[in-house]
Amino acid sequence: MQVTIRLPAASPGLYLRWVEWWRDVERFAAGVAGEAVANVGTGPSEPAVERLLPIHMRLIEVQARDALKKGRSEVAPELTGDPELLDRSLDYSSRRGEWLLGLARSGLNVPKFPAELVSLRERVVDSVRAAMRTPTMAGTPAELIEGEEPGTFSLIGDIDMSNFEALSARLDAELGAGRPLTLDLAGVSFMDSQGLRMLIVMGKRAGEGRLGPVVLLDPSEPVRRVLGIAVPEGIPGVDIRFTGSN
Repeated sequence: MQVTIRLPAASPGLYLRWVEWWRDVERFAAGVAGEAVANVGTGPSEPAVERLLPIHMRLIEVQARDALKKGRSEVAPELTGDPELLDRSLDYSSRRGEWLLGLARSGLNVPKFPAELVSLRERVVDSVRAAMRTPTMAGTPAELIEGEEPGTFSLIGDIDMSNFEALSARLDAELGAGRPLTLDLAGVSFMDSQGLRMLIVMGKRAGEGRLGPVVLLDPSEPVRRVLGIAVPEGIPGVDIRFTGSN
């Protein structure tokens, strides 16, 4: 079961600052030598959560940057995932925070959580916990968000009969303009045969236009499931790539 969580509305800049801090912590954690954390251990390990968090942070960043691009003063990012895993993410984040605090007390220069984000973090935690009590089934029509580079897009939500024609028309326009396509599918919560049809057509048209393959970045589990069942040998003209965060 997949559920959708809408995070509290806040300035896009605040959410981007959170993403920036999270990445600073990831770089810090990757560079900490074993001997330097002898007194506090190497930190919590939760592989499933550690694969999920980078995807969610990227989705928050994509939606925050899109809000800035459109001149919006607030954004309420939507995240989709398994409720149990989302709940475990809260516990993991709490334990990791305690680990980082221990490192700071031992004298290491740990990236400090920005004071201006403390209130937002509390509201986010409350939102996730509330969603766990009364989960809302995923069902948001997919939103196509333009990336910073021509031909790059993120899809967030459901791809089905209700919207695949509009999505196809927009992507076909990019191909028609001679731009190769890169589609970030980490935020797709549902895809049916219509979404599969869209990808097959895009791959064919990219091949006909000699634009190189359509690149699918980090397809979500619902997308991988459809592809694995329907086209286990892959789609001509379509490449699947993983950035290491899924």
